[in-house]
Amino acid sequence: MNSLSQSSLFFDPIGEEAALIATLPTNATGGHIRAVRQAACLSQQRFGKLGGISRHTVKKYEISNRPLSYAHPRIRAGIAIALQKLGVRLTEGGWEKLQEPSQ
Repeated sequence: MNSLSQSSLFFDPIGEEAALIATLPTNATGGHIRAVRQAACLSQQRFGKLGGISRHTVKKYEISNRPLSYAHPRIRAGIAIALQKLGVRLTEGGWEKLQEPSQ
């Protein structure tokens, strides 16, 4: 195995991507994503588009109900972006709507 293929196996997010991933609780699962998506009345395709991930990826994680910690960092970052755009934060027990910034 050459160094290029080895480096693609292990991806350590840095910078903005790492900060986005840090907003997700460690116990977040596809079930959390499904609950938020359904509450927002979004299809899997629309939710995925918000975060730049495919409908298939959203579907895969919702069906498996696996912890998001198993997902590739870019997928986790995409989910975090979608949640951010919806104004939602995942919590240890589910999710909550973020307060609108006061002006």
